[in-house]
Amino acid sequence: MNLSLLRDSFSTGTILVLEVTTTYLKGNRNTKEPVTYVLYERRDNPIFCPVLNMLALAFADNAFKEEGITWPEDIYNIQIPIFRETLSIQWKPEILETPVFQDATRKPEAGDVVSDSNAWSFTGFNYYLKRLGEIAGFPQRLTSYALRRDTANAVDCPDFTDAQRNQIMGHARAEIFRKHYMRQTVKVDSQSLFLGTINRNDLLQNVGLMSAKRDPRAPTTLPPEIKKELETEQDPILVEMKKERLDLKEALRKEFTFIKDAPDELRKRNDRITSQIAARKKKLAAKALDNFCREWFDAVDHTEIQQ
Repeated sequence: MNLSLLRDSFSTGTILVLEVTTTYLKGNRNTKEPVTYVLYERRDNPIFCPVLNMLALAFADNAFKEEGITWPEDIYNIQIPIFRETLSIQWKPEILETPVFQDATRKPEAGDVVSDSNAWSFTGFNYYLKRLGEIAGFPQRLTSYALRRDTANAVDCPDFTDAQRNQIMGHARAEIFRKHYMRQTVKVDSQSLFLGTINRNDLLQNVGLMSAKRDPRAPTTLPPEIKKELETEQDPILVEMKKERLDLKEALRKEFTFIKDAPDELRKRNDRITSQIAARKKKLAAKALDNFCREWFDAVDHTEIQQ
């Protein structure tokens, strides 16, 4: 990942450019030619600026080789020599093996602690991405595949060749896009083409997008009455798990009086069953929330029209 300060041809100032090279793409590490993506500042809408997000992480890790760079202003005050078009902003050698997106672990004595060596797991990323989609009010589940699919369809236009799209997506051939990523919605205004009228492709671009039906009023948690139903609902698998744990505890207390005095193998078995019960409850709650949200989105348009 290379950070550079570049002369901005659209202004008299400079702009930050980030080159991100991937060596792990679509399940293959170092087996394909690396792909470098060029990202640049978006000062018109900073919340969507990938460079500013990376800068925040770099400052948090004190990653800059230049000791004089301690604040964002220090970067923007750098002057590019008149005979140069760009300057590279280098990282400390000892920071190069540190993950950009770091995992966090919870410790009883210190709370959440960010790891310097463990990368953020894909499971953790997907969990928070899904949660972000719920909070934002998307009717569909927000996943990494959804982001890839939107990217693939965004570059499916005359401005990009099939080869360029394949490079961006890491596909070996164009058929992969057509089979697995192409939207079912036709993006061409065939109606106006048939009638010989002015096309309205701008309308078609929004049809079928996840953002088209995003509603910030969408529920993000279960209402109390449904939570109460979950507590009293007799899920067969959960009932069997609870019975197994109860039988084990009774056997342990009968033989050892206290569970803590039982052999490690039996105590670990009890802990394992307890963890399985918690996981099952979490799965049932997530399924109930998905169903509740789906019903909410099915009814909200009808409610709006009635009002």
